[in-house]
Amino acid sequence: MADSTTAELAPAAPLRFFYHGGLPGRGEFVRMVLEDGGVAYVDLVRDEGLDGGEVRLACSAFSPRPVPLETARPFAPPFIELPDGTRISQTANLMLFVAESCGLAPEERVGARLPSPSEQKLYYEEQKEEAKRKSVAFTTQRMAQYLGHLDETLAANGGPWLLGAQCSAGDIAVLQLMLGLHFSFPKAYARSITPALLSLVERVKQRPKLSVYLASTRRAHFNHNGIFRSLPELDLPDEEPVGEEPKRAAASSPTREKRARGPK
Repeated sequence: MADSTTAELAPAAPLRFFYHGGLPGRGEFVRMVLEDGGVAYVDLVRDEGLDGGEVRLACSAFSPRPVPLETARPFAPPFIELPDGTRISQTANLMLFVAESCGLAPEERVGARLPSPSEQKLYYEEQKEEAKRKSVAFTTQRMAQYLGHLDETLAANGGPWLLGAQCSAGDIAVLQLMLGLHFSFPKAYARSITPALLSLVERVKQRPKLSVYLASTRRAHFNHNGIFRSLPELDLPDEEPVGEEPKRAAASSPTREKRARGPK
């Protein structure tokens, strides 16, 4: 699980990474593990100019079944193609696969999901009222519950990393999640983040290879088309009514007595 295993386990030929162009989305979670682990890869759209339509044609979610059907296809991006032509898909699966090849595999797994409007086939502009209703519950309660769970996990495992003594893909996922929440809901994030989680975010950001990537032009920055969008109308109001503190997944964690500002 040590970082020194990277050179021994990384494949001789670069992995081929496929994802939509111009979006951080789910693909950025995988890219960040690849970058931190020092795994050689080529982002076909970003680095070689592959047309995004070709990526979608390779997936069953976006194109008809080919005739004849010669091999199973990924459902949707992101996916990785190994040097032998094998393709691996699904974000969590990809992160674990890469992590196991470069010493970032966690001993345990932890996860969180973001709520979405009830009809995921529609864009935000097509269901604003439903999105607003969902966002109220998320920004006032659910975000704090999810971050409370991560805070509790960090405390239970003794740190300094999410799952114990060594950084894992889980920590990198938490970083991207926190940055995305801060971009999308800065006021709710500032209300929900804990000092311990904020310290974890800063530690992950300072990892040598990852920090170089985050400061580079290769990094896919948040925008208005990804899974994290800046929509101020869905964040907390400027002045909240006096009421109860948001519910926490586990109220026993001492770090939840304070709030901290989001990452810069």
